[in-house]
Amino acid sequence: MKLMLAKVNAVPVRALRLKRLAKSVLGESAPNRLRIIDGDAAGHIVVTDSDTVAAAWRSLLNTLYELTKRYAKLARVAVEHGSASAVDVLRVYADLLAYSLRWPLYLHPLPELGVASPHVALPAAKLLSLLCPRLRLPFYKLYDIASALFSSTPHRVEKLEIEELTRQCDMKVDEAIELLNDISGLLSLPRREKLADKLELILYTVPADTRPGVNISPLILHDLLASGIASALLVSEGRRLDDPLVVVARLAALLHDIGKPLDYEAHVKASVETARWLLDALLEEMRDTRIYQDLEDLVKRIIAVIENHHDPSTCRRSMGQEWSSVCDAVVNGDRLASGLDRLVEMILSCIGGAGEEYCRFVDVDAFRIIGELLLEAFRGRGVRVTDWREALHMAYRPGDIRARRVAWQAWSSVYERVATDEKARAAFINATYSILRLLAGLPGALHSPRGVERDERIGVVLVDIDDVQRLIRESSKLRMLSSMSISIDYITMVGVPLALEQLGVPLEAIVFAGGALVQAIMPCNLQGISCDDAETLEERVKNELLNIMDRKAARLIIGELDLHVGAYPLCTGRDAHIAFYGLSVRRAYHRLALSKTRAERPPTTTISLAPYTRLCTVCGMRPALFSVAGEEMCITCYSRYRAFDSLGFRARSRAVADHGIRIEDEPVIALTAPRGSKLAVVKVDGNAMSVFMSSSLTPSVYFEKSVRIDLALKRGIRAVYETIWKLLRETKSGGSVAEYLAAIAVHSFMYAGGDDALLILPHEASLATALLVAYVFAAETGFQASLSVGVAAGPREQPIWWLLDAAEELLESAKEVVRGESLAALREYPGSRVTAGGAVLYDYMASGALTGLRVDSRLSRRWRTVSRLARLFGAAPLPRLVLAAIGSPKDMVRGVTPAKLFEQPPRSMSEDEAIEAILVDVLRGVLLGSIDARSVYRTVERAAAMPGDPRIAPWVVVERLSEAAGTDGGAYHELLQLLASLADGGRLSPEQVSSLIVELYLVSKLLGG
Repeated sequence: MKLMLAKVNAVPVRALRLKRLAKSVLGESAPNRLRIIDGDAAGHIVVTDSDTVAAAWRSLLNTLYELTKRYAKLARVAVEHGSASAVDVLRVYADLLAYSLRWPLYLHPLPELGVASPHVALPAAKLLSLLCPRLRLPFYKLYDIASALFSSTPHRVEKLEIEELTRQCDMKVDEAIELLNDISGLLSLPRREKLADKLELILYTVPADTRPGVNISPLILHDLLASGIASALLVSEGRRLDDPLVVVARLAALLHDIGKPLDYEAHVKASVETARWLLDALLEEMRDTRIYQDLEDLVKRIIAVIENHHDPSTCRRSMGQEWSSVCDAVVNGDRLASGLDRLVEMILSCIGGAGEEYCRFVDVDAFRIIGELLLEAFRGRGVRVTDWREALHMAYRPGDIRARRVAWQAWSSVYERVATDEKARAAFINATYSILRLLAGLPGALHSPRGVERDERIGVVLVDIDDVQRLIRESSKLRMLSSMSISIDYITMVGVPLALEQLGVPLEAIVFAGGALVQAIMPCNLQGISCDDAETLEERVKNELLNIMDRKAARLIIGELDLHVGAYPLCTGRDAHIAFYGLSVRRAYHRLALSKTRAERPPTTTISLAPYTRLCTVCGMRPALFSVAGEEMCITCYSRYRAFDSLGFRARSRAVADHGIRIEDEPVIALTAPRGSKLAVVKVDGNAMSVFMSSSLTPSVYFEKSVRIDLALKRGIRAVYETIWKLLRETKSGGSVAEYLAAIAVHSFMYAGGDDALLILPHEASLATALLVAYVFAAETGFQASLSVGVAAGPREQPIWWLLDAAEELLESAKEVVRGESLAALREYPGSRVTAGGAVLYDYMASGALTGLRVDSRLSRRWRTVSRLARLFGAAPLPRLVLAAIGSPKDMVRGVTPAKLFEQPPRSMSEDEAIEAILVDVLRGVLLGSIDARSVYRTVERAAAMPGDPRIAPWVVVERLSEAAGTDGGAYHELLQLLASLADGGRLSPEQVSSLIVELYLVSKLLGG
């Protein structure tokens, strides 16, 4: 029977994104089977049916099956030519499954360049370790292997890496190349199969539980957490991750609900059949190897645990005494993973009349209506229930298998009513918002909740890579800045997870990793280290990380790594169904802060070598030992320069070489040479992101918010670079336009991750880029989060760090404009919306130096008017108005006027799509030089220079501009009419009109005037 299913999302889903994902995964008709019931352009609740969910899940399973088959072939090689055991094969398979269910969501913003996202090195490391346990490569070489395997332009791995493989693994060159080709086929499969799209669609549509209030957690995260907790419970008892019991527990927990979306009611049976289908693909390949019998025995145990994970006593009997702890670990992992995300006990206590502070978030009337529907359903099936409260208890907490079956049927009946009855639908939505309000408001109500205890077996660990900006900005070369950024990403996404794994924390236990921070579930007895011994844990993580990265290479390229750790045991209620994950995270952050305050750099004594040797021309701090590309470099800068070659520059250059274009090695020259452009720094950061994330009470919410923020930023940046690559493909004749576009594609991207990014662009592309990124980011987060952007443009001859300093000053000022609005929106969560584009502030100087100090001085003169204009139009109004004018308002959907563009979220999917299309068209125009901003600039310049009373001049300028636009029939006519009407209507003073004209001058320059 086809049933209605609803998935609630902690962050509203963009309807346009849902439509695109459904088409990508399920075909053209799929978008019609998905519906958002609490918003047009974006909403929290996605409604679909069981058939559509099953189709999406089968698509994922087919990819996992193909991955399993390809992995089995590699594992066979490891068994036949090495010492890999059955436990080794299953351990790495568990790693591959854990990776495949989550990490593809961390996208690389520039897929066209063939540069792999750093996290791809995770499965590369795992597969290489199975095939060659002795292999040790510095992190940038490992990245280079992964990047080479993923390149859109086929090329072989560098000879040096081949030699390392053959030497360390006792292989011949041909064997090593064949092995890498096999690994390439496996690692490239997720991208070819659009695994990231499948996972994202499932994240939005497939809940771990179908019942209202517990359908917030995505199923994939529930399975990952259950496995991470199960392994943590066993590791706390003194076992290691390569212990057969831990390996069986991990895989059983990862697969315990693998068939649930195929049949939610009989999900255990469906999961057993699906798990057996996947594992049989592994067994079939191993049938005639020496490990087959051992492997088959372990697989049978995995299936037995899945089959009985709701019945621990039967599970223990089937497994035997020696393996009984596996049953306990998986059962408790499943329960705790559910308890971490379910606030049902709190809701039921509030419905029962509890006077807890958090009960103010619960809509009791909505749950009463649902309870009455359940009461009717239970009585219709002959179940004796006294009132709606008891009906809710029975539905949320069924006892034996029969009771669970009846409860499922009752919920199915409720969903049928929700689909057809407006009152039932409203109650469902209001009950859902109760959960969202509880998730948002509960952290503030849990400073010291009554009845909180500590689970001394498991806890939360935070690993923070400190002083990242110092590391990134230590070099004056752009290519090294970019390489340092990728290095930090590598440490966050690969190095720290692998270091934690050495201590007993598997990949699936990581809640999120990004922005130089890793958060994970950990055993509280980690090789003798407790959750309260942060200093020892910190030292162990550092040592393991340096071993993984190769100490010499790490110290040359990164320098001294400053890393801090905070941990805290899981806070639980006396009732085992409640786990206060958010409270545990807050206390872990408190310990992390203490770790940072304790950290003191040891005093150092340095002797200047300047009188006796040449200094490095890059950093100016260390003696020069190498001469490279016309630069005298110290060993550290030389290592970083070489690392950048491995971390992307060669792949980027190869990607544009297909167009017959050779890119200048020096980024500043390459970016500005084709047009003699000024240079612009675009600095991007999220608004009130710490508040946005700190309201995450459960691991599901932490996970979803972190992934959604990262995806939203990278999607905004992708929108820019997809436009560039499309133009590059259309520019078949080559020449200066193609060189210009290729230089931007290769050199302009510095870094992006979490909620911040840095781009360095020709000045005329900077403002259109900033607004497109800001808009797409807001849209992809359902307009509940926004960016601020600082754009600073000036002569290319000035040091790039001065422009970066200016961009940061503009960014901070932009954040001040919208900080209050952002915080107010978060306090009203859920359902509130932010200004669609956030805030963009900009400055431009044709000559001289633009620095942070100068920006501050110039802003102070503009600020009185700019702040007033920000209230009228949103921050920095002119880019919005000018781009609306350029974008031809007649082509926009009805009701969106230039003055409103980006201020308010769009009301429909078509409106959202139209606004994004306008921004893309404007970016195309500035890249091709087809937008005539020069005429506006010249008109402003001439009119502003007229003699006469300065108080009258602004109106004269507006009049002149209006006349010019009317005469020329230019695209600015509507904009200029608006300026004139504001002035004539007295809404703006002469000073404010003057300020508008200054802003128009700056905007026209930043659009190529």
